[in-house]
This record gives sequence, structure tokens and C-alpha cells, in this order.
Amino acid sequence: MKKRYINIIIIILVILLAFSTYKIVSSKEKVEVDDNLYQYLSGIKYEYKGKTSLTADNNGIILNNKNINIDMDSTPIYYSKKDKVLLSNSMSVIFPKSNFKSNKLRELSYLNYDKKLNECDYSKGKYSTNITSGFIYDGMDLYILVNKGVLYINGEEINISPMSYIIANYDNNVILYNKESDEYKDIPLNDNNAYVTTNDFTINILYDSVKYNNKEQLLIKNIDILKNIDE
Repeated sequence: MKKRYINIIIIILVILLAFSTYKIVSSKEKVEVDDNLYQYLSGIKYEYKGKTSLTADNNGIILNNKNINIDMDSTPIYYSKKDKVLLSNSMSVIFPKSNFKSNKLRELSYLNYDKKLNECDYSKGKYSTNITSGFIYDGMDLYILVNKGVLYINGEEINISPMSYIIANYDNNVILYNKESDEYKDIPLNDNNAYVTTNDFTINILYDSVKYNNKEQLLIKNIDILKNIDE
């Protein structure tokens, strides 16, 4: 009788282990892209030609392209011949004109920019929505503009094209990637003042805040507390 109970316990443990393993495997999400892609990492342009896969699990996001394997951060991945961006990590989108509403953008999702309409759509699976009136923030120091803007830094003005990004680092420099010109700049910060303006709002990239209509709001850093935009 005792041996029988032991066998039953072993069977139950095996079932639980198999179920746990299934959950871990099934929780992985993977996307595969056949288009050529690229991104800048530490000032170096990485080009991913042919099939590229990105796999997400509880440990993060891994990009694989031929012999390249990279643990992804929030740096955008661009399509070489399309006005399209792949967001590897979860990000937030902020709508200053809608009372500073913020939503979470899911990992492994996309931005599609229409030059003729000057509009940007966010998509994930079958879901799609227009986010032209907002901007994107990674909860740390990276900002993606979906519309054109101007970076004010060191007393200079630098025009920013749509789908470009800015990184405000803590080592007194600001990184700007200008999508239209495919230009990556690492700009030393000479003073404690750097901000981005659009036709509608102003982003203080050093203090992580946004100003609209004479009201200023600090940005939410913990993206996971935000409601998913598709819910």
C-alpha cells in the first residue's frame, strides 16, 4: 500500500513538472522577419540581412540573425526599405493633448509611418491604432518621436524627422538618431538644459517630463503599471 502511494506521488510530480515545462515553453513569443533590418548600438550600425527572429520569454528578448545573437534593450529596430519600426521591448505611449494619458505598448510590436498622411500607427497582431498625437518613452531615457520636432541643446536647434529617437544619458551626453538622414550623433551636453519641442508639446529629456498647454507632467517610469493600449 505504501509503495502504491509513493508511485502515485511520483506520477503527480511528473505531471506537475511536465505542465510547468509546457507553460514555460508556451509562454515564449517569437516573431520572424524576412525584410532587411538595422539598428544603431553604441554608435555602430548593425544590419540584419535575411531572416531575423526575435524571441521573448521571462528572461528578456533575444535577436538572432545568422551568427548574430543579441540581448535586446529598448533601442528601436528599423526596416531598411520601409517606414516601419519593430519595438522589441515594452514601451509607453503618452498623449499630452488627452490629459497626458499613458498606455503600455506590448513587446514585439510595430510602428508604421505614412509619409503622405504624416501619421503613425501602432500594431500588434490584428490590433492597430493611430498614435500620431503622442510620443513613445521606454521608462528610462529613450524617446521616439512619431512626428517631426526640434532638439534644443547647447544653444543650438537640431531638426528631428518623424520616427527618430533621442537618448538622454547620465554621462552628460545626448544621443540623437535622425531617421530621415540615417544620422547618429553623440552630443556632449554643455549645460543642464536639453529639450524637444513638437507642434503641440515640449519634452524635457533630462527630467523626464512633458509640458502641454502650460501644464507639466512627470512621465511614468514603471511601464508595467500602465494599461495595455489594446485593452
